[in-house]
Amino acid sequence: MDVRKDGLVVQNGVVCFTFDDSMYHDWLVQQDLFKKYNAHATFFFSGAISDEVLSSMRKLQANGHSIGLHSLNHVDASAFCEKNGCAAYLQQQVLPQLEKCQKAGISIRNFAYPDNSRNEETDQLLRAYFQRLRAGLGLTLPTGYCIAEQKLAFHSLDTLPKTLVMRGNGIGDYYATTTDNLDKALECASLENKLLVFFSHGISPDAQGVHMKTAQLEHCLKTASDLGLVVAGFDDLSAIKTR
Repeated sequence: MDVRKDGLVVQNGVVCFTFDDSMYHDWLVQQDLFKKYNAHATFFFSGAISDEVLSSMRKLQANGHSIGLHSLNHVDASAFCEKNGCAAYLQQQVLPQLEKCQKAGISIRNFAYPDNSRNEETDQLLRAYFQRLRAGLGLTLPTGYCIAEQKLAFHSLDTLPKTLVMRGNGIGDYYATTTDNLDKALECASLENKLLVFFSHGISPDAQGVHMKTAQLEHCLKTASDLGLVVAGFDDLSAIKTR
């Protein structure tokens, strides 16, 4: 089903996998894996919007994925605004990317905060340009951390149309992610019919640090499928209903 066109009543929760930093060579390699599980993700691009970047954006969108921006120079929004003003952040870090995409006919409705750094002022600045702002929980997860016990990790589907800031959890060695932790979080989202957001960066078999291993992604996609979770991109969310 095309969620955006037909809408979808969700009874077993939603999970959003998001990926940052223009690691599009990795992302494109994994398209068969996403198709295998009928899964959509959201991909956030940092850096200059070159012709190669535009081409990768079009390929990802053609496969049903959502696209977003991640700033021109991966600059911390809250620190930059405090020092230089929010108008300068918009002009120097956001609009150069956004205008290049608009000229190419690529619709962008999502933004991921570099280093997940945000505040109310930056949220108000960016809400005029984007429908969804991805951020994190603001901490590196220690070993033993249980995502399922963190209220900020989950979002109500009833209030989803008005939800601007989508806070999520990191996946990768840097975030001390464990299979048990991921399974518990996905099960919780399914049982409570809520939205769970994850973020990572590159995707490869031997990924380390802030990147996600291919096997880890496939495990999550299979588990989500088994639990009846909808794996959606941010652009899909406006069409999701609970009744």
